[in-house]
Amino acid sequence: MRSERFLFRPVLLSLFTAVAVAAVWVYTSMSQNMLVNEMSGMLYKTNIMTQLYIEINSMQDILGEYISVSSTDSRNAYYKSQKQIEKYSHILSDINKSDSYEVKIENICAMADSYCERCDEIIDAKICMDTQSYLSGFNETQQQSSITVSYIKYVVAMMLENADKYKEITARKQAQNRLNYIILASSAAFVAVSVVISVKKYTLDLKNKSEIERQLHEQEIKTLKMENALHESDLLALQSQMNPHFIFNTINIGAKLAMLNSDNETCEYLENAADVFRYNLKGTNPDTTLREELENVKAYIYIMKIRFGDLFSFSLQADESALECRVPRMSLQPLIENAYIHGISSLESGGFIRLSVCRDDDVITVQVANNGKGMSSEIIRSIMCRSSDIKSTGKNHTTGLGLRNVIERMRLFYNTDDVISIDCSDGLTVISLKYRKENECVQDTGSR
Repeated sequence: MRSERFLFRPVLLSLFTAVAVAAVWVYTSMSQNMLVNEMSGMLYKTNIMTQLYIEINSMQDILGEYISVSSTDSRNAYYKSQKQIEKYSHILSDINKSDSYEVKIENICAMADSYCERCDEIIDAKICMDTQSYLSGFNETQQQSSITVSYIKYVVAMMLENADKYKEITARKQAQNRLNYIILASSAAFVAVSVVISVKKYTLDLKNKSEIERQLHEQEIKTLKMENALHESDLLALQSQMNPHFIFNTINIGAKLAMLNSDNETCEYLENAADVFRYNLKGTNPDTTLREELENVKAYIYIMKIRFGDLFSFSLQADESALECRVPRMSLQPLIENAYIHGISSLESGGFIRLSVCRDDDVITVQVANNGKGMSSEIIRSIMCRSSDIKSTGKNHTTGLGLRNVIERMRLFYNTDDVISIDCSDGLTVISLKYRKENECVQDTGSR
């Protein structure tokens, strides 16, 4: 009886260890699932707010176009854009839960709804030919849209910052899991050694009995060995399920969730969207390299392609020797957006945007060309003019850093008016930016 109790003791210990392993696995899985759900919800909210941000900017441009020309197409485009804003606002309201962002998201929805209501009042005033009302109302909506998109950017930045904290928590959990694996592996080894020792001692005791009992006991030993082998196999299988390679291999919040679902297209879209947001929110430095400007344009074009499909094509040719030059930040993306919204967006097919970069000694020239509807000489003069009485045309405004904003920043950056030229002829609109060599390339200035 003493031998049997001695043998039974490690079996109980092994069962206890198996239960502990299962409990740790369940706890780890539940914790990881909760973390994934939280990150998924946060990512979905930032994606919807991104679409709302883009749509509010777009509708403000469309509203300005309708006030200027009162065309049926612009009015239809306005209603279409308004429906999209209402759609995104309703989605945010539906998915808003009791968390630290609940009040902020409610504020965003309220601001978007208020903005749409004010725009409707302007449309009604325009239809009724109430000039004073719709002009003053348009100025108000410009302020509303600017405040709303700024608040959206602020909330998204906070959520992305918290996403980095999730990444740190995940790393800590993985470190804790590795420690758990070591402890469990040591326990399993101890149990295995204890069982082997117990079996050996039990076998020695059986040798002192009769032949029949010895044979019976040997059979029991074989049975115990088989059960022990199966038990060790179960432990190994359970440990392999807990291997970190089965949980998370990447720390990028948006790409991680897409990759878990094997959705490569969504993964690439989220990475590009994150790049655009991070670039827009990145620091306060007024300048950057031309290479980073082009990377931001590529990410923005990818998002536009996903949004509008094959309605337009894009090409890029760049002189590699010019790409490390310092240039004003956000001086290219507004030109690309302007080329689409005010150029080729009205084309049903065949539209294109071409971006080229070339260097000629002291000047680096970047050209953005499109085959859209073009610009009148009056619009070109108003864009090039410095006077402030034509700044609120609405027609030139894109994302808050519109074409006029780019020109003014370029002039301040280089201390000269000769920073841009616009040519509209033969069905092609070409905007050329001139970057100066006195803002030397990083590779040429050394310790800039």
